[in-house]
Amino acid sequence: MNIKHPKKHLIFGLILVHLLFIYLGGYFLSPEFTVYPYLTSLGLKPYLNLIDQHFPIIFFGPLSLPKSFTTNPQPLLSLFLGVVASTDILFFYLLKKYKTKNYFFWMTLFITSMFIFSGNTLWLETFIIPAILLLLLLNSKTPNHLFIGILASFVILARPTLAPAVLLLFVFKKVKPSRFLIAGLLSPFLITLAYLIYYQLFPSFLDLFFNFNSQYYSSLASKLPSLRQVFILSIITIPALLKLVKSKKYLSSLIILFLLLPAWPRFELIHLQPAIALTIYFLSINSSKKQLSPLFKSLLVFLIILSIKKITTTNYGNFYLTKETKEVSDFIKRTDQDQVFVLGGSDLIYPLSGKVPAGNFYLPSLPWYYQDQKLVARQLEALRSNPQSLVVINQDSSVSNLKLNDFAKPVFGYILEKYLVLHTVGPYQIYKIKP
Repeated sequence: MNIKHPKKHLIFGLILVHLLFIYLGGYFLSPEFTVYPYLTSLGLKPYLNLIDQHFPIIFFGPLSLPKSFTTNPQPLLSLFLGVVASTDILFFYLLKKYKTKNYFFWMTLFITSMFIFSGNTLWLETFIIPAILLLLLLNSKTPNHLFIGILASFVILARPTLAPAVLLLFVFKKVKPSRFLIAGLLSPFLITLAYLIYYQLFPSFLDLFFNFNSQYYSSLASKLPSLRQVFILSIITIPALLKLVKSKKYLSSLIILFLLLPAWPRFELIHLQPAIALTIYFLSINSSKKQLSPLFKSLLVFLIILSIKKITTTNYGNFYLTKETKEVSDFIKRTDQDQVFVLGGSDLIYPLSGKVPAGNFYLPSLPWYYQDQKLVARQLEALRSNPQSLVVINQDSSVSNLKLNDFAKPVFGYILEKYLVLHTVGPYQIYKIKP
Protein backbone atom coordinates (compact mmCIF):
# COMPACT_ATOMS: atom_id res chain seq x y z
CA MET A 1 0.00 0.00 0.00
CA ASN A 2 1.35 3.39 -1.00
CA ILE A 3 1.30 5.62 2.09
CA LYS A 4 1.06 9.30 1.25
CA HIS A 5 -1.04 10.87 3.97
CA PRO A 6 1.11 12.20 6.86
CA LYS A 7 -1.15 10.59 9.47
CA LYS A 8 -0.34 7.16 8.12
CA HIS A 9 3.26 7.60 9.15
CA LEU A 10 2.06 8.21 12.70
CA ILE A 11 0.41 4.78 12.75
CA PHE A 12 3.76 3.04 12.93
CA GLY A 13 4.85 5.38 15.71
CA LEU A 14 1.63 4.50 17.51
CA ILE A 15 2.40 0.78 17.20
CA LEU A 16 5.89 1.39 18.57
CA VAL A 17 4.38 3.22 21.56
CA HIS A 18 2.09 0.22 22.09
CA LEU A 19 5.06 -2.16 22.23
CA LEU A 20 6.99 0.18 24.54
CA PHE A 21 4.02 0.36 26.91
CA ILE A 22 4.00 -3.43 27.16
CA TYR A 23 7.75 -3.66 27.60
CA LEU A 24 8.12 -0.81 30.10
CA GLY A 25 4.99 -1.52 32.13
CA GLY A 26 5.62 -5.23 32.53
CA TYR A 27 4.27 -8.30 30.77
CA PHE A 28 2.80 -11.69 31.58
CA LEU A 29 4.32 -14.44 29.44
CA SER A 30 2.02 -17.23 30.60
CA PRO A 31 4.22 -20.19 31.71
CA GLU A 32 2.15 -22.70 29.73
CA PHE A 33 3.74 -21.46 26.51
CA THR A 34 7.16 -22.49 27.81
CA VAL A 35 6.39 -25.38 30.16
CA TYR A 36 4.16 -27.43 27.85
CA PRO A 37 6.54 -27.56 24.86
CA TYR A 38 9.36 -28.44 27.27
CA LEU A 39 7.40 -31.26 28.91
CA THR A 40 6.24 -32.73 25.61
CA SER A 41 9.85 -32.68 24.39
CA LEU A 42 10.63 -34.95 27.37
CA GLY A 43 8.00 -37.44 26.24
CA LEU A 44 5.08 -36.42 28.47
CA LYS A 45 1.79 -36.90 26.66
CA PRO A 46 -0.94 -34.25 26.92
CA TYR A 47 -4.04 -35.37 28.84
CA LEU A 48 -2.33 -38.62 29.94
CA ASN A 49 0.54 -37.40 32.13
CA LEU A 50 0.52 -33.70 31.22
CA ILE A 51 -2.79 -32.59 32.65
CA ASP A 52 -4.53 -29.72 30.88
CA GLN A 53 -8.12 -29.24 29.70
CA HIS A 54 -7.50 -27.06 26.63
CA PHE A 55 -7.71 -28.20 23.01
CA PRO A 56 -4.39 -29.43 21.55
CA ILE A 57 -3.66 -26.26 19.65
CA ILE A 58 -1.00 -23.57 20.23
CA PHE A 59 0.23 -25.29 23.43
CA PHE A 60 0.86 -28.77 22.02
CA GLY A 61 -0.01 -31.01 19.10
CA PRO A 62 0.61 -30.61 15.37
CA LEU A 63 -0.77 -27.04 15.37
CA SER A 64 1.32 -25.87 18.34
CA LEU A 65 3.97 -23.16 18.40
CA PRO A 66 7.48 -24.26 17.39
CA LYS A 67 9.58 -25.00 20.47
CA SER A 68 12.28 -22.56 19.30
CA PHE A 69 9.81 -19.68 19.87
CA THR A 70 8.72 -20.67 23.35
CA THR A 71 11.90 -20.34 25.42
CA ASN A 72 11.36 -17.75 28.12
CA PRO A 73 12.20 -14.91 28.05
CA GLN A 74 13.79 -13.66 24.81
CA PRO A 75 12.26 -15.80 22.03
CA LEU A 76 8.84 -15.83 23.71
CA LEU A 77 8.87 -12.09 24.38
CA SER A 78 9.90 -11.41 20.77
CA LEU A 79 7.07 -13.65 19.55
CA PHE A 80 4.58 -11.85 21.80
CA LEU A 81 5.60 -8.37 20.69
CA GLY A 82 5.68 -9.51 17.07
CA VAL A 83 2.12 -10.84 17.23
CA VAL A 84 0.93 -7.64 18.96
CA ALA A 85 2.52 -5.47 16.26
CA SER A 86 1.05 -7.69 13.52
CA THR A 87 -2.40 -7.39 15.12
CA ASP A 88 -2.14 -3.59 15.13
CA ILE A 89 -1.07 -3.58 11.47
CA LEU A 90 -3.97 -5.87 10.52
CA PHE A 91 -6.44 -3.55 12.24
CA PHE A 92 -4.92 -0.58 10.41
CA TYR A 93 -5.30 -2.28 7.02
CA LEU A 94 -8.84 -3.27 7.95
CA LEU A 95 -9.68 0.40 8.56
CA LYS A 96 -8.05 1.38 5.28
CA LYS A 97 -9.87 -1.37 3.37
CA TYR A 98 -13.24 0.07 4.38
CA LYS A 99 -12.02 3.66 3.88
CA THR A 100 -12.85 4.48 7.48
CA LYS A 101 -12.96 8.15 8.35
CA ASN A 102 -10.87 9.29 11.33
CA TYR A 103 -8.87 6.08 11.12
CA PHE A 104 -6.08 7.49 13.30
CA PHE A 105 -8.61 8.03 16.09
CA TRP A 106 -10.00 4.50 15.78
CA MET A 107 -6.52 3.02 15.62
CA THR A 108 -5.56 4.82 18.82
CA LEU A 109 -8.76 3.70 20.50
CA PHE A 110 -8.09 0.11 19.44
CA ILE A 111 -4.51 0.10 20.78
CA THR A 112 -5.36 1.72 24.12
CA SER A 113 -8.34 -0.60 24.59
CA MET A 114 -6.26 -3.69 23.90
CA PHE A 115 -3.63 -2.51 26.38
CA ILE A 116 -6.19 -1.87 29.12
CA PHE A 117 -7.88 -5.22 28.50
CA SER A 118 -4.80 -7.15 29.69
CA GLY A 119 -2.98 -6.55 26.44
CA ASN A 120 0.32 -7.11 28.23
CA THR A 121 -0.58 -10.77 28.76
CA LEU A 122 0.39 -13.53 26.33
CA TRP A 123 -2.55 -15.90 26.18
CA LEU A 124 -4.78 -17.64 23.65
CA GLU A 125 -6.54 -14.39 22.75
CA THR A 126 -3.19 -12.98 21.62
CA PHE A 127 -3.41 -15.34 18.62
CA ILE A 128 -7.19 -15.34 18.25
CA ILE A 129 -7.54 -11.62 17.53
CA PRO A 130 -5.20 -11.48 14.49
CA ALA A 131 -6.93 -14.59 13.12
CA ILE A 132 -10.33 -12.86 13.38
CA LEU A 133 -9.00 -9.63 11.85
CA LEU A 134 -7.43 -11.56 8.98
CA LEU A 135 -10.73 -13.35 8.47
CA LEU A 136 -12.43 -9.96 8.17
CA LEU A 137 -9.75 -8.66 5.80
CA LEU A 138 -10.21 -11.46 3.29
CA ASN A 139 -12.94 -10.92 0.74
CA SER A 140 -15.71 -13.51 0.61
CA LYS A 141 -14.91 -14.78 -2.89
CA THR A 142 -14.63 -18.54 -3.32
CA PRO A 143 -10.83 -18.68 -3.84
CA ASN A 144 -10.42 -17.37 -0.28
CA HIS A 145 -12.87 -19.84 1.26
CA LEU A 146 -10.22 -22.43 2.12
CA PHE A 147 -8.16 -19.92 4.11
CA ILE A 148 -11.29 -18.38 5.69
CA GLY A 149 -12.34 -21.84 6.84
CA ILE A 150 -8.90 -22.61 8.30
CA LEU A 151 -8.86 -19.31 10.22
CA ALA A 152 -12.38 -19.88 11.56
CA SER A 153 -11.50 -23.43 12.60
CA PHE A 154 -8.35 -22.20 14.37
CA VAL A 155 -10.37 -19.65 16.37
CA ILE A 156 -12.97 -22.25 17.37
CA LEU A 157 -10.35 -24.81 18.40
CA ALA A 158 -8.48 -22.22 20.46
CA ARG A 159 -11.65 -20.92 22.13
CA PRO A 160 -14.74 -23.13 21.46
CA THR A 161 -17.11 -20.61 23.06
CA LEU A 162 -16.39 -18.28 20.12
CA ALA A 163 -18.04 -20.69 17.66
CA PRO A 164 -21.42 -18.83 17.54
CA ALA A 165 -19.69 -15.50 16.91
CA VAL A 166 -17.54 -17.00 14.14
CA LEU A 167 -20.60 -18.42 12.39
CA LEU A 168 -22.29 -15.01 12.58
CA LEU A 169 -19.15 -13.45 11.07
CA PHE A 170 -19.73 -15.71 8.05
CA VAL A 171 -23.20 -14.19 7.75
CA PHE A 172 -21.77 -10.68 8.20
CA LYS A 173 -19.20 -11.27 5.43
CA LYS A 174 -21.83 -13.02 3.28
CA VAL A 175 -19.65 -16.09 2.93
CA LYS A 176 -21.66 -18.69 1.06
CA PRO A 177 -21.09 -22.40 1.78
CA SER A 178 -18.68 -24.08 -0.60
CA ARG A 179 -16.57 -27.21 -0.67
CA PHE A 180 -13.48 -25.05 -0.12
CA LEU A 181 -14.99 -23.47 3.00
CA ILE A 182 -15.97 -26.87 4.39
CA ALA A 183 -12.51 -28.25 3.61
CA GLY A 184 -10.92 -25.32 5.41
CA LEU A 185 -13.17 -25.74 8.44
CA LEU A 186 -12.57 -29.47 8.67
CA SER A 187 -8.80 -29.53 8.07
CA PRO A 188 -7.60 -28.33 11.53
CA PHE A 189 -10.25 -30.46 13.25
CA LEU A 190 -9.25 -33.58 11.36
CA ILE A 191 -5.52 -32.95 11.94
CA THR A 192 -6.22 -32.51 15.66
CA LEU A 193 -8.42 -35.61 15.78
CA ALA A 194 -5.78 -37.67 13.98
CA TYR A 195 -3.17 -36.50 16.50
CA LEU A 196 -5.36 -37.49 19.46
CA ILE A 197 -6.19 -40.90 17.99
CA TYR A 198 -2.67 -41.71 16.79
CA TYR A 199 -1.12 -41.03 20.21
CA GLN A 200 -4.05 -42.71 22.01
CA LEU A 201 -4.99 -39.48 23.77
CA PHE A 202 -8.62 -39.24 22.68
CA PRO A 203 -10.32 -40.88 25.73
CA SER A 204 -8.22 -38.82 28.18
CA PHE A 205 -8.91 -35.65 26.22
CA LEU A 206 -12.67 -36.27 26.25
CA ASP A 207 -12.60 -36.94 29.98
CA LEU A 208 -10.75 -33.69 30.76
CA PHE A 209 -12.51 -31.49 28.23
CA PHE A 210 -16.05 -32.59 29.01
CA ASN A 211 -16.17 -34.31 32.41
CA PHE A 212 -13.48 -32.33 34.21
CA ASN A 213 -14.60 -28.99 32.78
CA SER A 214 -18.23 -29.59 33.73
CA GLN A 215 -17.63 -31.13 37.16
CA TYR A 216 -14.71 -29.09 38.48
CA TYR A 217 -13.56 -26.22 36.31
CA SER A 218 -16.92 -24.56 35.66
CA SER A 219 -17.68 -24.30 39.38
CA LEU A 220 -14.30 -24.05 41.11
CA ALA A 221 -12.61 -21.78 38.58
CA SER A 222 -15.58 -19.45 38.28
CA LYS A 223 -14.75 -15.82 38.90
CA LEU A 224 -17.10 -12.84 38.97
CA PRO A 225 -15.99 -9.49 37.58
CA SER A 226 -14.93 -6.70 39.90
CA LEU A 227 -16.74 -3.36 39.83
CA ARG A 228 -13.73 -1.85 38.08
CA GLN A 229 -13.84 -4.52 35.36
CA VAL A 230 -17.59 -4.05 34.86
CA PHE A 231 -17.09 -0.30 34.58
CA ILE A 232 -14.29 -0.57 32.00
CA LEU A 233 -16.28 -3.06 29.94
CA SER A 234 -19.46 -0.99 30.15
CA ILE A 235 -18.00 2.35 29.07
CA ILE A 236 -16.94 0.78 25.78
CA THR A 237 -19.62 -1.76 24.96
CA ILE A 238 -22.83 -0.07 26.16
CA PRO A 239 -22.45 3.16 24.12
CA ALA A 240 -21.30 1.08 21.15
CA LEU A 241 -24.25 -1.31 21.33
CA LEU A 242 -26.70 1.57 21.69
CA LYS A 243 -25.23 3.29 18.63
CA LEU A 244 -25.27 0.10 16.56
CA VAL A 245 -28.84 -0.78 17.55
CA LYS A 246 -29.93 2.79 16.81
CA SER A 247 -28.35 2.41 13.36
CA LYS A 248 -30.19 -0.93 12.96
CA LYS A 249 -26.91 -2.87 12.87
CA TYR A 250 -28.46 -5.79 14.74
CA LEU A 251 -26.10 -8.44 13.38
CA SER A 252 -23.03 -6.47 14.52
CA SER A 253 -24.58 -6.06 17.97
CA LEU A 254 -25.31 -9.77 18.18
CA ILE A 255 -21.75 -10.67 17.20
CA ILE A 256 -20.39 -8.46 20.00
CA LEU A 257 -22.69 -10.12 22.54
CA PHE A 258 -21.60 -13.60 21.48
CA LEU A 259 -17.96 -12.53 21.68
CA LEU A 260 -18.51 -11.93 25.40
CA LEU A 261 -19.13 -15.66 26.02
CA PRO A 262 -15.49 -16.54 26.84
CA ALA A 263 -15.82 -14.41 29.99
CA TRP A 264 -17.80 -17.33 31.47
CA PRO A 265 -17.11 -19.02 33.85
CA ARG A 266 -13.88 -17.21 34.76
CA PHE A 267 -14.15 -13.49 34.11
CA GLU A 268 -10.84 -12.06 32.93
CA LEU A 269 -10.37 -8.92 30.87
CA ILE A 270 -8.14 -10.72 28.39
CA HIS A 271 -11.00 -13.06 27.43
CA LEU A 272 -12.92 -9.97 26.29
CA GLN A 273 -10.27 -8.75 23.86
CA PRO A 274 -11.99 -10.17 20.73
CA ALA A 275 -15.26 -8.52 21.79
CA ILE A 276 -13.57 -5.15 22.34
CA ALA A 277 -11.59 -5.38 19.09
CA LEU A 278 -14.72 -6.00 17.02
CA THR A 279 -16.73 -3.43 18.98
CA ILE A 280 -14.26 -0.75 17.88
CA TYR A 281 -14.21 -2.16 14.35
CA PHE A 282 -18.01 -2.07 13.99
CA LEU A 283 -18.10 1.43 15.44
CA SER A 284 -15.46 2.65 13.01
CA ILE A 285 -17.10 1.31 9.86
CA ASN A 286 -20.50 2.65 10.93
CA SER A 287 -19.19 6.10 11.76
CA SER A 288 -20.00 8.14 8.66
CA LYS A 289 -19.77 11.60 10.19
CA LYS A 290 -16.57 13.56 9.91
CA GLN A 291 -17.08 14.89 13.43
CA LEU A 292 -16.50 12.31 16.11
CA SER A 293 -18.88 11.91 19.00
CA PRO A 294 -17.72 13.80 22.14
CA LEU A 295 -18.52 10.64 24.08
CA PHE A 296 -15.97 8.55 22.14
CA LYS A 297 -13.41 11.35 22.28
CA SER A 298 -13.79 11.41 26.07
CA LEU A 299 -13.49 7.62 26.13
CA LEU A 300 -10.18 7.76 24.28
CA VAL A 301 -8.78 10.40 26.63
CA PHE A 302 -9.84 8.29 29.61
CA LEU A 303 -8.19 5.14 28.21
CA ILE A 304 -4.97 7.02 27.45
CA ILE A 305 -4.86 8.27 31.05
CA LEU A 306 -5.48 4.72 32.31
CA SER A 307 -2.71 3.38 30.07
CA ILE A 308 -0.18 5.93 31.30
CA LYS A 309 -1.19 5.25 34.89
CA LYS A 310 -0.77 1.53 34.27
CA ILE A 311 2.84 1.77 33.12
CA THR A 312 3.87 4.37 35.72
CA THR A 313 2.44 2.58 38.76
CA THR A 314 3.56 -0.95 37.87
CA ASN A 315 6.95 -2.05 36.63
CA TYR A 316 7.32 -5.77 37.24
CA GLY A 317 9.19 -6.72 34.06
CA ASN A 318 8.68 -10.38 33.16
CA PHE A 319 6.10 -11.13 35.85
CA TYR A 320 6.49 -14.92 36.03
CA LEU A 321 10.27 -14.95 35.71
CA THR A 322 11.14 -13.66 39.18
CA LYS A 323 14.50 -13.50 40.90
CA GLU A 324 13.40 -16.26 43.30
CA THR A 325 12.32 -18.50 40.41
CA LYS A 326 15.74 -18.14 38.81
CA GLU A 327 17.57 -18.81 42.10
CA VAL A 328 15.51 -21.92 42.87
CA SER A 329 16.03 -23.20 39.33
CA ASP A 330 19.79 -22.62 39.50
CA PHE A 331 19.99 -24.48 42.83
CA ILE A 332 18.02 -27.47 41.55
CA LYS A 333 19.98 -27.52 38.30
CA ARG A 334 23.17 -28.13 40.29
CA THR A 335 21.74 -31.14 42.16
CA ASP A 336 22.17 -34.77 41.13
CA GLN A 337 18.48 -35.62 41.15
CA ASP A 338 16.89 -35.58 37.71
CA GLN A 339 13.29 -35.23 38.91
CA VAL A 340 11.47 -32.48 40.80
CA PHE A 341 7.93 -31.71 41.89
CA VAL A 342 6.76 -28.07 42.06
CA LEU A 343 3.76 -27.27 44.23
CA GLY A 344 2.40 -23.73 44.27
CA GLY A 345 5.52 -22.27 42.69
CA SER A 346 6.38 -21.18 39.19
CA ASP A 347 6.26 -24.09 36.75
CA LEU A 348 9.05 -22.36 34.84
CA ILE A 349 11.30 -24.13 37.36
CA TYR A 350 10.95 -27.30 35.27
CA PRO A 351 12.46 -25.97 32.02
CA LEU A 352 14.84 -23.56 33.76
CA SER A 353 16.33 -26.34 35.89
CA GLY A 354 16.24 -28.90 33.08
CA LYS A 355 14.51 -31.45 35.33
CA VAL A 356 11.69 -33.91 34.75
CA PRO A 357 8.46 -33.78 36.80
CA ALA A 358 8.39 -36.46 39.50
CA GLY A 359 7.14 -39.72 38.07
CA ASN A 360 6.78 -38.11 34.63
CA PHE A 361 3.48 -36.65 35.81
CA TYR A 362 2.54 -32.97 35.66
CA LEU A 363 -0.43 -31.56 37.54
CA PRO A 364 -0.94 -27.76 37.67
CA SER A 365 -1.10 -26.29 41.18
CA LEU A 366 -4.67 -25.06 40.81
CA PRO A 367 -7.65 -25.79 43.13
CA TRP A 368 -9.89 -27.25 40.42
CA TYR A 369 -7.32 -29.91 39.56
CA TYR A 370 -6.76 -30.83 43.20
CA GLN A 371 -10.50 -31.40 43.70
CA ASP A 372 -10.35 -34.30 41.28
CA GLN A 373 -9.37 -37.18 43.56
CA LYS A 374 -8.22 -39.33 40.64
CA LEU A 375 -5.64 -36.72 39.71
CA VAL A 376 -4.58 -36.25 43.35
CA ALA A 377 -4.12 -40.03 43.70
CA ARG A 378 -1.92 -40.07 40.60
CA GLN A 379 0.19 -37.21 41.96
CA LEU A 380 0.68 -38.99 45.28
CA GLU A 381 1.63 -42.19 43.46
CA ALA A 382 4.17 -40.26 41.37
CA LEU A 383 5.82 -39.01 44.58
CA ARG A 384 5.72 -42.39 46.35
CA SER A 385 7.23 -44.23 43.40
CA ASN A 386 10.01 -41.62 43.01
CA PRO A 387 11.06 -40.79 46.58
CA GLN A 388 14.40 -39.28 45.55
CA SER A 389 12.70 -36.47 43.63
CA LEU A 390 13.17 -33.02 45.07
CA VAL A 391 10.07 -31.03 46.02
CA VAL A 392 9.65 -27.27 45.69
CA ILE A 393 6.86 -25.51 47.56
CA ASN A 394 5.85 -21.87 47.59
CA GLN A 395 3.89 -21.76 50.83
CA ASP A 396 2.71 -18.21 50.13
CA SER A 397 0.87 -19.42 47.05
CA SER A 398 -2.89 -18.93 46.84
CA VAL A 399 -5.42 -19.09 44.01
CA SER A 400 -8.84 -17.42 44.15
CA ASN A 401 -8.23 -16.70 47.86
CA LEU A 402 -7.59 -20.39 48.53
CA LYS A 403 -4.30 -21.14 50.23
CA LEU A 404 -2.09 -23.95 49.02
CA ASN A 405 -2.24 -25.93 52.27
CA ASP A 406 -6.05 -25.91 52.00
CA PHE A 407 -6.78 -26.91 48.41
CA ALA A 408 -3.76 -29.26 48.05
CA LYS A 409 -3.99 -30.70 51.57
CA PRO A 410 -3.43 -34.44 50.81
CA VAL A 411 -0.28 -33.81 48.75
CA PHE A 412 0.91 -30.95 50.97
CA GLY A 413 0.45 -33.08 54.10
CA TYR A 414 2.28 -36.04 52.57
CA ILE A 415 5.29 -33.84 51.75
CA LEU A 416 5.47 -32.38 55.27
CA GLU A 417 5.35 -35.91 56.70
CA LYS A 418 7.88 -37.59 54.42
CA TYR A 419 10.30 -34.78 53.46
CA LEU A 420 12.58 -32.31 55.20
CA VAL A 421 13.73 -28.83 54.16
CA LEU A 422 16.95 -28.80 52.18
CA HIS A 423 17.16 -25.16 51.11
CA THR A 424 15.10 -21.95 51.28
CA VAL A 425 14.86 -19.11 48.76
CA GLY A 426 12.44 -16.36 49.74
CA PRO A 427 8.96 -17.96 49.99
CA TYR A 428 10.25 -21.14 48.34
CA GLN A 429 11.28 -24.20 50.33
CA ILE A 430 13.13 -27.05 48.66
CA TYR A 431 12.58 -30.47 50.23
CA LYS A 432 14.28 -33.85 50.02
CA ILE A 433 13.06 -37.21 51.30
CA LYS A 434 13.77 -37.98 54.94
CA PRO A 435 16.56 -40.54 55.53
